[in-house]
Formats: sequence, structure tokens, C-alpha cells
Amino acid sequence: MRDFRDAKAMARALRDALKAKAIEITHTEALELIAKAFGYENWNILSARIEAAERPAAASAPLPADARHDGALLTFSPSLERSHRRAHSLANQRHHKYATLEHLLLALADDQDAADVMRACNVDIDKLRRNMVRYVESELKTW
Repeated sequence: MRDFRDAKAMARALRDALKAKAIEITHTEALELIAKAFGYENWNILSARIEAAERPAAASAPLPADARHDGALLTFSPSLERSHRRAHSLANQRHHKYATLEHLLLALADDQDAADVMRACNVDIDKLRRNMVRYVESELKTW
């Protein structure tokens, strides 16, 4: 029996079933519908729940005391960690002293989940990427 961890497969099955009845929906719309069916407000919340359920016990273990900032535990999802590393890599490649929000936004444009959310908000990902590349390459100072 399927449960919430099978949400992506369920979204694909939903799209296929609707397509057979000549009803077209996007993958993002299918994910949102599945999230609602499970009682979640949106796909992002369900996706985070899936990641938390699938995370190995070691990954959910608390960080050592020296990894804390002002007593708060700093943890991110694996995909956000990858985007964060990509943002720093983008800054380093361009010899920028700091990784800025613009670097992070450029990195998030290449993250499938983040890009899906942005597309659902009618963001033109290609245009965003072009504008961010132009900005970080011409407007930000190098060290």
C-alpha cells in the first residue's frame, strides 16, 4: 500500500490517469494535488515531511555543540545544502569575497524542487538565470 513517501509516483499516476481522460495538468499541479490529498497545505511541506521520514538516523542526529550558532541548531535539507555549496562555488569561481543572496538564487535556479516552486509562481527560470549571471558577473566586486 502506498503512503505519503510515494507522493511523486502518485502524482505521475494522477497525471497519466487524467491525461487518459483528456485532462492535462502540469507535474507541479499534480504534486500540489497529492499534497492536498494527504492534508498538507502545499507540496513543499509534504516534500519536507518525506525527506524527514527518509533521512537516516545519523543525519537527524543533533550536531555537535561547536556546530551551533547562538544556541540554535543549524540544519538544512540535503537539496538546500547542495544549493548552498553551489552558491559558494559560484562565488569562488568568480573570485567574489562573499557568497551573496544572488549567488544562492542562481544556485536555486538549478535545484529541481526550487525551480518547480518558482515556476508555480510564474517565474521564467531561464530569464532569472540570465539576469543573475549578468548581475554576479558584472555588478559584484571581486576580492
